[in-house]
Amino acid sequence: MNDEPIILIGPLYAGKTTVGKLLAEGLGRPFVLPDRTERPYQKPEYLNPDLNEILSADDHFNRLVKHTFCTNSKTPAQTCQEILAALNRA
Repeated sequence: MNDEPIILIGPLYAGKTTVGKLLAEGLGRPFVLPDRTERPYQKPEYLNPDLNEILSADDHFNRLVKHTFCTNSKTPAQTCQEILAALNRA
């Protein structure tokens, strides 16, 4: 089992916890909520940022994040299926 944690970042109420738990279970990895870290994307200047701005806003935070994704899937289960399928192809 790979013990590197799944850590998801993104806007509030985007489904990170729901998707992260499903993804971690599917990959056999722990899921970590980065609640105790500074989240620059929640600052007022990041209300409607470009994704690259979010991900480059805090290099230290980004080094902590091992697995990051963005999706427009309709459900968390679809999101996890897409990610797991992509990992299986890699």
